[in-house]
Amino acid sequence: MLDEWITAVKDELGIELDVDTGVLLDLARDAAHNVARPAAP
Repeated sequence: MLDEWITAVKDELGIELDVDTGVLLDLARDAAHNVARPAAP
């Protein structure tokens, strides 16, 4: 399902490039765990 979403986004934006989903998911995980969220418990 992620690959379908990436394809749809690339088509909508007119972008032609390869996306490494593993790297993308690692980046999202790192951002989710390392961004300061002062209101979060």
